[in-house]
Amino acid sequence: MATKLPVSISVQISRVVVLTALIAVALTMFAMISVAALLARSAAEQRARTIAELVAASAEVPLVLKDAERGRALDGALEGRASFGHTKVQRPVAP
Repeated sequence: MATKLPVSISVQISRVVVLTALIAVALTMFAMISVAALLARSAAEQRARTIAELVAASAEVPLVLKDAERGRALDGALEGRASFGHTKVQRPVAP
């Protein structure tokens, strides 16, 4: 039967230090990935808001002038873009 050799305190401390360092790296990596995901989501939302504002600004003229032809042209231009699933230009509801 094999007997276990005693492990020195130095080796035990080294193991604890390595394990602690691995846990710290894993937690830091998780935190950094979470922050990066939140920042990416925020940037995507900001881009979507900017595009919506630009679309709203270009749709305002046909709506004000009641120009159906320009409204259909704008709607057709937006339908061809992959970033717009479905478009519908309508007047805003008065508060």
